This record gives sequence, C-alpha cells and structure tokens, in this order.
Amino acid sequence: MRFSARELTRTCGAALLAAFCAAALPNAARAGFDYDENGNAFVTGQAVIAFKPGTTLITMKSILARNGVDPSKLQFIDSRTVAIKFDPKKDVLSFCDQLRASGWITASSPNHLYYCVGIPNDPYYSLQWGLKPDGGSTASRGADFQGASAYVSPTVGSGVRVGVIDSGVDMRHPDIGFLNSVPPGPLVPATPGLYPAITFVQPLPWNGSPVKNPPYNFPPGSPDDDFGHGTHVIGIIAAVTGNRSGVASASPSASILPIKIFDRNGAGATDAILANAIQFAATNNCRVINMSLGGGTAGFVVTNAIHFAQTQTVGGIKGVVCVAAMGNTSTRAIRYPAAIAGTVAVGATGPAGSPATYSTTGPHITLAAPGGDGGVIANNAGQIFSTYPSYSVGLGPPIIPKPTYTNYSYMSGTSMATPYVAAAAAMLLQKKPYLSQAQVWAQLALFSTHVSPLTTVTTQSGTSTPVPDTAWDESRGYGLLNATSLLTAKQPSQGSTTGIPHVFPYKPRNHFTYTPGPLPITPVANGMQAVDSVARNTLTNFSVVVVDDKGERIPGADVRARFTILSWPVPPTVPFPRYPASNISETILYDDGAAAHGDLLNQDCVYGNKVFIPSDYVGCTFQVQYIVTAPGMRANTNRVVNIQVQ
Repeated sequence: MRFSARELTRTCGAALLAAFCAAALPNAARAGFDYDENGNAFVTGQAVIAFKPGTTLITMKSILARNGVDPSKLQFIDSRTVAIKFDPKKDVLSFCDQLRASGWITASSPNHLYYCVGIPNDPYYSLQWGLKPDGGSTASRGADFQGASAYVSPTVGSGVRVGVIDSGVDMRHPDIGFLNSVPPGPLVPATPGLYPAITFVQPLPWNGSPVKNPPYNFPPGSPDDDFGHGTHVIGIIAAVTGNRSGVASASPSASILPIKIFDRNGAGATDAILANAIQFAATNNCRVINMSLGGGTAGFVVTNAIHFAQTQTVGGIKGVVCVAAMGNTSTRAIRYPAAIAGTVAVGATGPAGSPATYSTTGPHITLAAPGGDGGVIANNAGQIFSTYPSYSVGLGPPIIPKPTYTNYSYMSGTSMATPYVAAAAAMLLQKKPYLSQAQVWAQLALFSTHVSPLTTVTTQSGTSTPVPDTAWDESRGYGLLNATSLLTAKQPSQGSTTGIPHVFPYKPRNHFTYTPGPLPITPVANGMQAVDSVARNTLTNFSVVVVDDKGERIPGADVRARFTILSWPVPPTVPFPRYPASNISETILYDDGAAAHGDLLNQDCVYGNKVFIPSDYVGCTFQVQYIVTAPGMRANTNRVVNIQVQ
C-alpha cells in the first residue's frame, strides 16, 4: 500500500491485545490472513486463549502440545492468557472450538488485526466529497472510502490490478506516474514490450499553439494521455495517497494498467480496438476493468470480449469484473458496454446523493456513484476533483479552484462515477481475493445504500426484515455505492441478516439483450416493476445471481423460474413452454457450468437456462417468478418480473 506511514495524520486506537500483536508477534505482519464471519481480519496459524483460573503452567503446555501447539513459542499476556502459534494450514475457528472442547479453556479467539486509522493528508482531499462518508447531508453524500480503508489489510491482496481502458495517462504526473511520483505511483512497471502492446491509438504530436504547459513529444507506443480523460479517471482510482501532495484516491493499493484507445479528440476507438483492449486486460492479470466509455451499440466482438473476460481465470479465480459507465445522455437509453450481460453498469449522483441530471437511466443499471453535478454549485465544488495532465490536452485547460492547481481538474460524468466502483471492486478483491466476478457484482448491489422501497419478508426467526435485493430503480439501480458497507459485508442502516437467499437478475434488468432504438420496456404504476419484451420463436436465456447475506455463493441452492400467463390478445394454440416439455409452468435454472444453460461460471452463483417461446405467444404477457430455496434458509419468492412476447 502506498500510504506514507510517516506522513499520514493518524489517530491510532487499539486494545492491549493489539499492542501485544505488534510487539510480541513481530512476524504477524508477514503471516497469512483470513477473515471471520463478520469480515474481521485475523492471522492464520495464531490464536489467543484463556485457561481456567488456577491452571498450572505444566497443564497448559501439556494440553497445547496434545493439540499440536509448540509449547516453546507461547507468548503470555497474563498468567492464564496466552497467544499461540500452530500449523497455518489448520482452520483457525475450528481449532479454537477444538481447544475449548478440552474443558480447560474458558475463551479463545483468532488473533485479529488492527490498523491505523487516519484522514489523508493530501492537501486537496478537502475538495474530494466523493471519498467521504455518506452522512445523508448535501455536504457528505460520498461513497465512504474514508471509512472503508480501515477494513482492508495493507498487505492482503494488495496490488489488485485494474485495467483502465481510456485515453491513456500522464506518465509524469507527481501523483500517478512512476517517473515522478513519490512514493512510486500505481502504474504497472513498463516491462519491455508491454506499453507498446497496450497503446492501441498513438498519441498525436501537438499541432496547435498551447497557451501554457507545452506538451511532451510522446514516444511511439507510449500510452501518454493527450486528451486528459484517462488521467482524471486513474487518479480517482489510485492516485498516491498520504504523500502530502495533490489528491487522495479511492483504492491506493491498486495497481493500474493504462490501456490507450482514445486520441486527442476522445475518439479513435472501434469495436475491434475496444475488444482487443478488453482481451489484453483480461490476459494480463487484471481483476477489474474500468471502462468510462460507451456507445449506442455493441458489435458481437465486444460482447464476446466481455464474456471472455468474465470467464478468464486470473490467479486461479474465474472472472474479471467489468465496470462501465451508463452514459451522459440525460435520457433513458441503452448504452454499451454497460448493457452487456454481467457488466457492472454505473450511473452518477451529485453531492446531495440524488441522480445527476445528465446521467443516463435504463433497465440495465446496477448502481450509482459520485459523478459530480456538472458545475451547478458555485466554484465547481459539486464536481469530481482528480488528477489532470500537466501539459496541453484535447479537453483544454484544467478547471481549477486556484491558479497553482495545474496538475488537477474538476470534471463530471458517469465517467467519474465508474472509477469509484472499479476502486471499490479492487478493495473488495484485496480483502477477498477468492471472489469471482459474479460474486463481486452481487456484493456491489447487495451492499449499496438502497434508496427504493424494500419488500418486507418474515425470516426463520419470525422477525420482519426488509429484503434489499428487491429495491431497484432506473436512475440508481440497487442503490448508491457504499464502500464501507461493502467491505464490512453489512447492509447499510440494517446490519442484520435476513436468512433468505438474495436474487439478482444477471443481465440488464429483466435479463434480456436489448437492441438499439426505442426501449422495449414500459414502466408500470408502482415504478418498481416493468414489462419487458422478448422475441418470439427464440431461445431466451433466463439467468440470476443467488447469494447469501454476505454476498457469497450458497451451496445446494435450488432455483426455479415459474411462468404465469397474465394476458394475451389471442389465446395461444399450444401449451407453454415447449421447453422443457415436462413442465408447462416452471423451468429449473442450473448452476453446472454448461454453456447451453447460459451459466458463465461453474459453481459461481449464476443460475441460468434457456426457454423457447413459440410465435403463437406474440403479444402475450407473462409473469416470471423466481423461487429460490437453500438448505437451512427460508425460501425467497420475491423476485418477480414481467415480459411481453414481441
């Protein structure tokens, strides 16, 4: 992690045990880590136990030796409380239970970790409302990365690689570039042949007369940013933080692979270039891809590239998290690649937390994040402040609060909201590197700050609990990004579990692939459901993500889609559906990795199946109800969508 330890403004608070961990067990910082059921980090192969009063030292050592603990490596906290070390391959929580079963031990727990908590000392941090806590006021409706940083170990999974497909980066920026930044910036080192490979559009020589900051002569094959957009996006994700210079960032531990596809005019990208860039990121160890870009259609090659990334194995884990901007059309529209199946589609909010007026809305949105208000508030305080090239670029001179801030600028757009979500995904993968892309997608949705009405269900314990996965609207998706909630795996303002599976449509809104042109979806009275459309005489893929209260896969879940005819202009002449023929009202959604079922990731919480809807049903409206059951959990029947056959 690139925080400067000497220069962070710290407020460190820790119990006696935390001080002991740092002093008596100096190897803790280099040991392995895991997380308990509440998301708290602990050291593998270590535990803290308390013996019954009066237990002799000989008895203590004898009991521990029988359980595989080296008696010579005990660290006593008091006369009967001791920190122990054992085989790090053993499950710590199970080992603690085993020790308590001896009858001699009154308490045991993993050896939890503590971190210093502080406010970044970067001088422009005061301008970065998007990083600050979501306090519900116009002054602090950010995504709370400030609080989230306390829940991520600086050494666990650090350096999660984020591929930023954009206009490149100012490689000499003091808060980013590895040439000038102190400490070293987040850019992946320029290994031989790497940067020419990721520069799909060459930076152009300056052919005008810049007012100030003359541009560099960019070398061929370098991803230098001659537009300005990419540098701003990268600074939001991973600018050097805690160096008493410039801005702070959302995920300072992330590493950045800048992939240049736009020229000085913010143009030049094509289907082929974007597809190549996505595949390059996916095959070069990126766990997250940020795409602050979009268009009105997506060629098959881009869709295929996204699906390739989602199924690519990175570090033994299937799936790259693809994050894309909804767009800035100020209208309801389908934009790509945000609308491609499984992509995290990001809308924008202003500093008050309400949707930005420019932010594109639509049935494929996943969630919203700080994107700025477009300059409505005086002095641009409602926009997003981040890094900017120090030389003249296509976007023009920076928008700055003071003449000395030339390396930074205000900007607004879903392009600015998208890197906040990409950074949150990187932090989550830093903490839980075993998560796949579909699980990350589900956790971003589940642990957002929900703004729509919630359906209330009765849990196993008999209490009434809101179910957040039913809360959705076309402006903010499942809610507002909340990095602290995401990292603590607790639903905002609830903090309790529901005891039921959570069900999310895996494709845009009601699972269907949309074509350019007028939206084939019409809202109904309550604004929470909609009538979608599906083509007749086709195999349509119905797929959902199913996770538990922590946002992770549920072993043994059973998922079914139940079809009920609501209306039709002419009664159908054949039973529905023809597939599967054995059941006219219900189809099972599988999670077995078979491509025919539309399941992208084997045993990855994605359940899918294809249903054939014959042409006899043109004009017919169906209700699709998902029924999910799992061992030890109450069934969830709350996810209902409506479709109309076209």
